[in-house]
Amino acid sequence: MKKEKLTVETDENGTITYHNADGKLHNPNGPAFISADGYKAYLINDKKLTEADFKAWQAQQTAPLHNKTATIDGIEYNLTAK
Repeated sequence: MKKEKLTVETDENGTITYHNADGKLHNPNGPAFISADGYKAYLINDKKLTEADFKAWQAQQTAPLHNKTATIDGIEYNLTAK
């Protein structure tokens, strides 16, 4: 998985948030929002995902052929995992 620079902030209530370089709630490694009472929300580029959807997204990102290119008969193809 491509390394990204994330900004991690904790507010006065103890809520922890992760933001990407564009300022969007984003954490490819886990929840992007964690409240002081333990509530967790998984977000990728401000898009909220269920934990199951997040884990599926994570698996897709680490799939061996994800975001690779292949040339077949002179035609270049971009590969993504499903």
